[in-house]
This record gives sequence, C-alpha cells and structure tokens, in this order.
Amino acid sequence: MPSLVDGRWEVRRSEVANYRRCERAWLLLHDWGLRPPEELSANPENNLWLGQQWHKVMEQAMLTATDQFRPDVAYEAGVSYIRQLQDEWGHLPAWFGPRTMAAWCKAIVDGPIFQRVEEVEVKLAYDLSRFLPDDTPWPGLHLVGTLDALVRDQYGNLWIMDHKTTSASVDVTHLAKLYALNDQLSCYSLLAQRNGYDVMGSIIGAIRKTDAAKSTGSLVGFTQQTRPVTALNLCVKDLKWIMQGVHQDAGGAFDDPIWRPNPTGFMECWCPGNFERICEAHLQGEDVRAIMESRFPIVEGGI
Repeated sequence: MPSLVDGRWEVRRSEVANYRRCERAWLLLHDWGLRPPEELSANPENNLWLGQQWHKVMEQAMLTATDQFRPDVAYEAGVSYIRQLQDEWGHLPAWFGPRTMAAWCKAIVDGPIFQRVEEVEVKLAYDLSRFLPDDTPWPGLHLVGTLDALVRDQYGNLWIMDHKTTSASVDVTHLAKLYALNDQLSCYSLLAQRNGYDVMGSIIGAIRKTDAAKSTGSLVGFTQQTRPVTALNLCVKDLKWIMQGVHQDAGGAFDDPIWRPNPTGFMECWCPGNFERICEAHLQGEDVRAIMESRFPIVEGGI
C-alpha cells in the first residue's frame, strides 16, 4: 500500500510490479503483510540476503569510479566489504568472493562496459496523481525507485547500471533474451528520463552463483538493453490501470477478499508456491488467515 514518507505519498516500484503480475499476490504482500520467513532471515543460506549483500559489494566498487574506473581500486573496495562479511559470518558461498570480484573488474575493462560512474544508488520519483481520482486517499502520490547506478560509456552516453545475481547462464545471448521485455528496466528508464537523465537504456551485469570453487563457465556477464519511446509509453499506460486498480481495491473491494478469477486461468497466475496454497485454500472454503498466520510472520502495515 502507498505510504506517507516525509510528507509525500509514495508507492514502490516493486509493489507496482507485484500488482501487475497478480492482484492476489499484491493483497497478501502489501495489504495483509504476508512475508515468507526466508525473506526475513539474514544469513548466508538465504539467497535473497546474499543478493542484497552483493549489491553492497558492487556499490563499494562503483563508488571508487566517479572519475575513472580503475580495476585494482574497485577490486580492493569490493573485496574489503566481502572480508567484513566473512569475518562476521565465518562462511560465504564459493561464488561470493575475490574470484568473482576479479572477474567482474576484468569484464568491465575488457568490454569496455563503462568508463566512469556518474551516481550510485540513485533514488527517483514520478508523479502518479493524474492517474487517480480527486477523492484519492493518496494526494500527490509518487512512484519511487532506486537505480543501482548511472554510468558513462566511452562515448559519454549515460546508462542505467543494474546488478543481478542468478543461478542460470550469464551468456550475453541468454541475458539479452531474458531482459528484453523486463518491466523493471522499463520502469527505471521511465523514472530516469522523467527526472532529466537522458539515458540510453540499461546495462545489466549478472553474477552467476555457483557452489564450485573452480567453475568452467563464465562467472560474469553483461548485456545492454535500450527502451524506445513506444515501450515507455506502454509503461505509462500500465501505471495508469495499475494505480486505478490499487485505488479501487484499497477502497473496499477486498472487504470480501477479491480473489477474482485471473483472466489467464487460476493456476497460470503469478503466485509463488506459498501463495498458491493460500489462494487454493480460499477457493476451498478454508480459513485463509488462520493458515497464513500459522505459516508466516505478519509484518505490521504490509511491506
């Protein structure tokens, strides 16, 4: 649900994406506050937590490149943070270490992927109020999102840099297909351009998570994605119907939880396994809240 932050109503990009995929998942996550236990635990066995920590490693490396990317300096900054985590936790997966950091730095130079970093962790906002009726409970609502970084290539062009971790291939062809129609990157391009950043598109840097200390496959891969005006216009149209739907649902449509049939069929909707069980339970007349509360912690006010 939108939240009031420093006097302004905001909705996060991730919440918009969840609603776009499935209204039921949006209800469970952002209205009821359901959050699977694995998302709440901080430890090296939690892939979500590891991905967040790798973003911090990348952030430390990128902060050294505001004038020019120097692989040795970026490497030391990233490895320094990795060592802090190793001291704290005692053990990290094989992929989360200096070897991956070295491969990432080498790929940046060999690409060349970018020449220097413009900004790191760029928080942006986009006014959504025109998509909502005058009686909305969220006047002046803004969509907010955080770009991992903005970088300049060798020609001076500005790009969004997005860090990913994956268990799949980081081959450039695979990555290009995977992120060709990615709504997250479209949203980031929209946020950047509406805030005066003339971005060409996004550079996706993917790290392959592998348990092998010596892996024969590539550990790091990069691809570039541009977002033409047509794609950005579609993104705006999506935002319009999503916010109108959120406004309607938050206004009481969920009093008797909506569970409207998904146009593509119930089992084809986007619900992670845990959510499928809850959706199925409701359809069978079971006590959904009792099941949810017995299996998951409830986060006050949603997430």
